[in-house]
Amino acid sequence: MSATIINSKKKILSEAYKKKLSEEMGRTAVDAELPYRISMYENLSEDLKKEICIFASSDLMISTAANYMGIFPILTRVQVYHNIPRERGEVRGAMHWHRDTFGFKNLDFFMAVTDISDENGPFYTLEKKVKAGTFLSFSNLVSTTKKGERGKVSSEEFFKYFKDEPFLKLTGSSGNAIFLDSFSCYHRGGFCKSKDRVTLRFCYQSHDALFKSQVSDKGFYIYDKSLHKENVNDVFKNYLFFKRPSRVMNYLTNKIVRFYRKIDFIV
Repeated sequence: MSATIINSKKKILSEAYKKKLSEEMGRTAVDAELPYRISMYENLSEDLKKEICIFASSDLMISTAANYMGIFPILTRVQVYHNIPRERGEVRGAMHWHRDTFGFKNLDFFMAVTDISDENGPFYTLEKKVKAGTFLSFSNLVSTTKKGERGKVSSEEFFKYFKDEPFLKLTGSSGNAIFLDSFSCYHRGGFCKSKDRVTLRFCYQSHDALFKSQVSDKGFYIYDKSLHKENVNDVFKNYLFFKRPSRVMNYLTNKIVRFYRKIDFIV
């Protein structure tokens, strides 16, 4: 196990990290109660971050996202997630079935960095979109209020309705990967039983999506600081890295998402 992963695990298990999550999310938030995951991306070398962003912005990746979405995408998130098993841990939070409801167009890319088996939590997704529509909900949700579990569905409840639907399971060797429309396809993260899991994730989204800005106040792309909006001359790459929604779009997106959530949970 690399020093980066060892140090990352120590941080997840630390009281300081638990306190940080409690302050940011609230003590009753799923992640804060018993921390089990962290983003390792910030601790990677600048050279490695650059290589990852080159891969994420390659012609193959961009064309795949654009062809699926029907529009040219924005690369809103580049993450390396580290999940660990926890004593007394149980299936919780994003390990339950859910969809991400933060915009209109989206395509996610997940890749195994460590080998993945049932011992370190495969990622699961239905093979196809749910045809019932945007406002589909379930009568028995894990929670309607708890941060990290709001709107999520247990496997027991989920398979009452989708037991015959085929699903994909991300397992196998490092480098195995899957594309997923997380706005339209139900999916869930895996539960680490006895081993750690590290995965790489890219989020390609439309500019109406609700996301934390990927551009720093000084104009750098936060996932690769060698990229600045003034020195990226390719118009498409400039859009990919630096396009941000207007204030009007942010306002409308927040209003629509709030309305959607109210509708979603009374259907």
